[in-house]
Amino acid sequence: MFWENVFFGFLGCGLGMVLTLMGIKMDTEALKQTVKNSRCKIASIWSLHYVAAPLCAVATSKMLSLDNPRTLALYLVSITPPTVAASVVTFAVGGNVELATASSIITLISSFLSMPLIFSWMIDTTLIKSEVRRIEVPYIEMCGILIYFVLCKGVGILIQKRSGEIRKKSITVGLKYSSIATMLGALFIYFIKCSDLVEATFYGGKSWGKHYFGCVVFMVLYTICCVVVSLRDTQDRDAIIITGLRKNPGITLSVAALSLRRLEHEEYTMAMGMLLAYGMILDWCGIPVIITLRRLRKGYYCWKKKEEVIEDGRV
Repeated sequence: MFWENVFFGFLGCGLGMVLTLMGIKMDTEALKQTVKNSRCKIASIWSLHYVAAPLCAVATSKMLSLDNPRTLALYLVSITPPTVAASVVTFAVGGNVELATASSIITLISSFLSMPLIFSWMIDTTLIKSEVRRIEVPYIEMCGILIYFVLCKGVGILIQKRSGEIRKKSITVGLKYSSIATMLGALFIYFIKCSDLVEATFYGGKSWGKHYFGCVVFMVLYTICCVVVSLRDTQDRDAIIITGLRKNPGITLSVAALSLRRLEHEEYTMAMGMLLAYGMILDWCGIPVIITLRRLRKGYYCWKKKEEVIEDGRV
């Protein structure tokens, strides 16, 4: 457990630095304008994360008869907010980046209340007769780690407002390389020192199909919900779908590391392994979608072809 805690500690620190960087680079005036003009769209994205996704997770758990540790892992995935990746992917496909950023921030800020309450409701309504020991919701731990992420972004905004350009640039460079080093350190610890966690992630034992298929079924159901909600607004459809789907695996793992530590060691590693597997599956399934959207929206997959100019000046 010691090295697993160190791994999740490194992961949480690295994600905190990334959120601080995001706060430094954020255009607060554009954010205010987007919040003012896109309240209904932001509310729709919030509802996807905290209403549609939990219902899809409960339905997936019941359909596949998932065991309790994997059910808890899927529940935590479903109520995780989006962050940096949603804005980056929305930019990559030419969507409304301001909407993705604003909805990500509001969903993150509300998470320290929404996540514990919804997680508690999901447990109380679906795991009443659970054999998992002491699965009561650890409100203090969950709220604490989520408030930490919110404060990290707040620190970035404060640096943006109070610091000069030279100092802001030096802080940005320092945070950038520190976050990369921290994430690489977490990856090294994961593969070298956390053998039980690696084995649980790339699970090949009994019920291995449910370990991975549970993530896929949840993604399919939830994607349908995101598409249905986005049909009301064709202009910002890409931003709504991507921000709905791009839940942040780092937040999920950080919250789960504190929330599920009351489980037995075997149950804990099984749940954490499924969470790590979900992050990989999300990226593997998401890359083809992103590339296809770039082709449909921008006319090219990865980069735009150079335009040739003929003698009379025409392109």
